Amino acid sequence: MLRDKPVDGPGLQMNPGPPVSPTSISVESADATAAVVTAAGGAVIVPPMDVLDAGRMAVFTDPVGAIFSVWQPRAHKGAGLVGKAGALCWNELMTTDVEQSKVCYAKVFGWSAETQGEGPGQYTEFRMRAARSPG
Repeated sequence: MLRDKPVDGPGLQMNPGPPVSPTSISVESADATAAVVTAAGGAVIVPPMDVLDAGRMAVFTDPVGAIFSVWQPRAHKGAGLVGKAGALCWNELMTTDVEQSKVCYAKVFGWSAETQGEGPGQYTEFRMRAARSPG
């Protein structure tokens, strides 16, 4: 909480190894997203489920194994404060196959990807093409 607004939420440890806080991506339908994730080569870790009246969530891996979750908001809309000091401003994806990740996230969320640089200094940014999500 920051300024009495939610900026992040605790998450479950979904893999062995170092602690991670999987990125939650807001979607219109967790169920529709689960179908698209599996069609794109990803896997369902936690199938879509209701979280009381707050929303509906699911946890997945992309085809390379990166963990992410989706949030279908109901009573809890998600981050209540963005673009301010102390609020979430950046998410990182560590992957061994950038090209496969580009294909997956384009299929699932409609994101475009722009890679800059060459060799080990290469960096890819994902961007929303339009406000859309499966369902």
